[in-house]
Amino acid sequence: MKPSEALALRRTEVLRILDAAAALNPRVFSSVARGDDSNSKPAHSHLFCNETFG
Repeated sequence: MKPSEALALRRTEVLRILDAAAALNPRVFSSVARGDDSNSKPAHSHLFCNETFG
């Protein structure tokens, strides 16, 4: 399964976890965001978290 497919399948769960972690402005980029990813490419993401997390 491609990372973009896995992310789409679990979108609600991922957003719930990010919300619980106080993640701000989560973004997926690169081939996953464009939907031209493959099983052999890694997924990339960028998260900004508030200072109380961690």
